[in-house]
Amino acid sequence: MKAHISRSAPQPLGLVWGIDPAGADWQALQRAAAPIGMALRPVSPAQAGCTLIQLCSGAAPAMSAAAVQTAPAELPALVMANLKDGQLDLLLAGLRAQGLRIPLKAVATPTNLSWSFRDLLTELARERQALGDL
Repeated sequence: MKAHISRSAPQPLGLVWGIDPAGADWQALQRAAAPIGMALRPVSPAQAGCTLIQLCSGAAPAMSAAAVQTAPAELPALVMANLKDGQLDLLLAGLRAQGLRIPLKAVATPTNLSWSFRDLLTELARERQALGDL
């Protein structure tokens, strides 16, 4: 009998900015994320300088208060990683069903994994403003 090595795909992950983990919006986000098995990880202002790869891997270094710069965005944000086909659509439908509006959303890609969380949110806010959606 051959031994089979299980190579399970990484769990879907949501990096969450600007939503209080103790609040009703966090609970709504959890309900929307549950059908795809998405884990949620809040990102604090002290972690905004970390790269997406650090935050996704859970290896974000502890950052001192002195390292905190201005907040990257005042709007709530969700950065999604490790999604498979169809999971993004299910999550977005879940967000709509929960009545939860998260203005800044992005998917982690090979290109942006090296970006700081702050830089990604700044770019998302710029794009949103350029589209006249503020």
